[in-house]
Amino acid sequence: KISATKKPMLISSGLSSISDLQNSLAFCEQKGGQVDALFHCTTMYPTPPENYGLNRLKALQNITSKPIGLSDHSGEIYAGIAAVAMGIKYLETHVVFDKNMFGPDASSSLTIDQFKTLVKGVRAIETAMQQAHTDQDQTTALQIVFGKSLSYNKDLQKIFEYVETNLASITI
Repeated sequence: KISATKKPMLISSGLSSISDLQNSLAFCEQKGGQVDALFHCTTMYPTPPENYGLNRLKALQNITSKPIGLSDHSGEIYAGIAAVAMGIKYLETHVVFDKNMFGPDASSSLTIDQFKTLVKGVRAIETAMQQAHTDQDQTTALQIVFGKSLSYNKDLQKIFEYVETNLASITI
């Protein structure tokens, strides 16, 4: 029925296996549905780092050409920033005024300040991912200041004499 509406769909993995997701994508396509993105979701509130499952993002990218998203319920900003660095296109998270609020997902949500930090981090990662390398004009100036150089704190003449004397006695 949803496919028949021709409205864009976002599919969340929830507790589905890869084959379940492949079947769902194929079914929606067969019915003429417009799937706009496939989201990785652990359905664990809050999600501890050992269960983020960020490695699954690559598995999802391998089964569809649709953009991949992360439905994050960790209550922290780390999974979202890491996922963006891994190439996901969408982030979904819950935001609350206070994590002590009543509700089943308050502890797995971000506060407004955390959300601001997440957005700032995502924008920084997006900018960093667009740059192939550092601007040559900038690196030239840095090389002058921080580039390789040779300095000494001993009498060079004595060092040269020592090397000449000792190298002359070495046979190869």
